[in-house]
Parts: sequence; structure tokens; C-alpha cells
Amino acid sequence: MLKISYILCLIQLADLCHGTLPFFPARLQELPQFKGKYTGKIVGGEAVPNCTSYPHQVSIQRKSLMTGGFSHFCGGTVLDPWHVITAGHCVYSRSSSGLSVVVGTHKLDAAGRDGIRRNIDKIMVHEQYSSRDVDYDIAVIKLERSIDLSHECVTPIKLPQQNQTFPVGTETFATGWGTTSEGGSTSNTLRVVEVPVVSDTDCKDSYGEEDITDRMICAGIKEGGKDSCQGDSGGPLVDRYNTLVGITSWGYGCARPQFYGVYTRVAKFVDWIRLNTMLKI
Repeated sequence: MLKISYILCLIQLADLCHGTLPFFPARLQELPQFKGKYTGKIVGGEAVPNCTSYPHQVSIQRKSLMTGGFSHFCGGTVLDPWHVITAGHCVYSRSSSGLSVVVGTHKLDAAGRDGIRRNIDKIMVHEQYSSRDVDYDIAVIKLERSIDLSHECVTPIKLPQQNQTFPVGTETFATGWGTTSEGGSTSNTLRVVEVPVVSDTDCKDSYGEEDITDRMICAGIKEGGKDSCQGDSGGPLVDRYNTLVGITSWGYGCARPQFYGVYTRVAKFVDWIRLNTMLKI
């Protein structure tokens, strides 16, 4: 077994170079492209034409100690004027200082000009989040200042009902600025890919019975070629009615045949979200 100090060293190094690096469960530790491991875009999708296409999309960014500039490392979704929702592994054990969110733009290089930047007041990761098996992978971010929802490029997402189900085959759309291929480069323009919801049985057949929990939902195609990827972590998976079905969580590589994208099943956490945001729906 690795010594704790060595593990912490690896985590700190990865945090500087790549992004969040959670511990892996026994079977997942051999998977090379856990979506939360690296900052990374949508595979098999297309660039969105303008900022009004997915106005709930958020870029979570960190400030460089050397340059003072900000860089994207995870996605998120606008909940209301004060709150953003993301994956737990994106912000687990992170301080709110040095982090900010950007909304209202589909171009990362235009974030300072077109987007709205807000500092973070508080990070609330689910109390049962496990970095070992990536379960309960959800977090709510409270902003220091509210977002003006009258902005044409900012619209809150719709939440599902608690325990709402989405039938197999439901068309869903994943968005992000992550890599366009496994191990590839990131995108400056927000991208989207359409992927259908798959059955829990099919997902468990791919990853194993124990690695897919009731708090996870899978989407993708068996032959591969369409998926979220590194850097898309924490971003939204929505249906055609702009209901938040999932949060990009993890997967074996990106768009590989037989391996679907794994997302946090938001419908399992609606009551928790309301409790932590006092969101009235």
C-alpha cells in the first residue's frame, strides 16, 4: 500500500498539472481516462453557434499563481442567481479562494469580455461523496454576488422531480469545453453531443455491478464515437426540455465502444439541492 504522504504528493502534483485527482475504486484505478482526472471536450459532437444555445452552461476556473490569469478546469450549470451545480470531484477538498465561475459566453477566450465572472463564497460537496468510488458525485457552489438572469445568455436549468426516471433511449445532450478526443486538446468553443440514456443493466455489464450505483445514470452508444471527455466534468447532461438529467462524472476513456459515459443521476438529489440552496421550485 502506498504511504499517505506519497499519495498526497501525487494528488498535489496532479492538481497543479491537470485538475482534480480522486482516489479510484479497485476496478476503476486501472482505467486511464477517469473524466475527473485531467482537465480536458465533447467527442463526436459539434460546436454550438452562440451563447444562447446552452445558456445554463458554466465554466469553473482557477487562478494561476504565476500569471494571475484564469483557466477552465470543470463545467457546471446555473441553478439560480446565487448557485451553480457541478460534480463533487471537481471541487472536493478545494478552497473557494482562487476559484471563480464564468457564465454568459460560449467562448473561453471571450470570458473576460462577454462573460460574467463571479467569485465563490461557499462550496457544498455532498456529505456522502466518495472519492474512492466516485459515488454521490455532486456539489453546489454559492456565489459571492448574484448573476443577473436578465442577461440573454444566462438561463437557469430546470431540475427534475425527486426520483424522476428517464426512459432508456431518452435523447440527452452533454456540453462542455473538454477534449474532442481521448487525450486530445481542449476546445475554446463550447461543444455539444447528443447521447441516449442507456439501461442500468447495460452500463453495469460494461463497468461491473458494484461500480454503477443508483446515484449514477449512463448515456452513450454501444459502438462508441460520442461521449463527454476530460474537462467536461461537472457539466450538464440535459434532455430536450432543458431538464438536468445528469452531471458529467466519469468513464472508461472517451467514446470507446462498449463503455458509456457515467453521469451523476440528478433526480436522486433534488431534495438535497433544495435543502442546500433554499431553491423554490
